[in-house]
Amino acid sequence: MRLVAEYVLPLRWSDDTDLPDLTAYLGDVASWIDVTVVDGSDATLFGAHAYA
Repeated sequence: MRLVAEYVLPLRWSDDTDLPDLTAYLGDVASWIDVTVVDGSDATLFGAHAYA
């Protein structure tokens, strides 16, 4: 069952150590609720996050 709600995650990272864990977590969450990531990381990390 999909919920009628949205999860908004503000993100501002200085390194991507936990990126695989975060993408796995958000993939699970996105299966039952809309997810929006507001990424204020620097351009290099922002690009890596968008790709992931």
